[in-house]
Amino acid sequence: MSELNVLRNIQYSGNSGVPAQTLEPENIVGAILCDPSFSISVANLASNTTLKAALAAATLVIGSGRIFPLAALDNPTDNSEASKKSKTAYGRTQFGDEGGYDHSFEIVEGGMELHKNLRKFNDRQMYFMYIDKKNRIFGWKDSAGIMYPFSGDVRFEPFKIHNGTDKAKFMVNFVMDNVTEINDNLGFFACDFDVLKTIKGLVDVTIVETAHSATTATVKVTSAYGCIDMAKDFETILETAANWRLYPVAGGADVVPSGIVYTAATGTDTIGTFVITHASLSASHYLSLDTPAVLAAAGMGGVGHVGYESNTITVAYT
Repeated sequence: MSELNVLRNIQYSGNSGVPAQTLEPENIVGAILCDPSFSISVANLASNTTLKAALAAATLVIGSGRIFPLAALDNPTDNSEASKKSKTAYGRTQFGDEGGYDHSFEIVEGGMELHKNLRKFNDRQMYFMYIDKKNRIFGWKDSAGIMYPFSGDVRFEPFKIHNGTDKAKFMVNFVMDNVTEINDNLGFFACDFDVLKTIKGLVDVTIVETAHSATTATVKVTSAYGCIDMAKDFETILETAANWRLYPVAGGADVVPSGIVYTAATGTDTIGTFVITHASLSASHYLSLDTPAVLAAAGMGGVGHVGYESNTITVAYT
């Protein structure tokens, strides 16, 4: 048979029979922000157990592999544009480019503490997956069965002030670059666990130095605008040297504390202090908690709980 003038990449029609079981995405109640390089392997999509473990671990990594669950999305607005069409000189309607997706949601939990962190993503391109109220995660999949986030961008808008009727509003805007990802190559996973109550993001921990000597550093460890003493829930973990990092600003090996002791607050102060004892130092050193993964392994965060990540301070030992 001749191969002359044969197209082998024709898109054949789909079938039009109504399937016995249909998929209709329900209310979008959350999202997972991802680096454009992120994907979920076939192995991690093999079961709810493997997916749960993979997503939980991805919230704790350092670098582009970290994901950022975003919960409590409500009050959606669909700002999407319609497909473009035009009329010919003889009155025939012609369709042009398909319109793009543009969705806005109100973030109804978290307030300014969360808002100021989310706004940092405005300077970084982020892709995203959606989560609906039936705990289904939506992205797109390739022919190998690998799942990817939707390509596009995310914008966290300036908040709107309380107007006497409505409380302050915090808005996020999702824009999709390619409508074929969700319409033609949709990938979804129906989870048997509550995604947003199981896969949580990180909470900032603030370390503040109150004093130091050649052999000690005294610090406060707090969260939520400095009002919650982390020792309330994690005193034993924070008194463990392996959960801290102390290392020279100029470079060199970590210094391992010989002891860490918590002293509860007295008088009107509500925040206690940790005294970190170490070998005598005479140059500036960085001080922080260890990585979120190390802290989670020690019992400070993990599946079903928020994780923790601290700032890094400079202690000027001189």
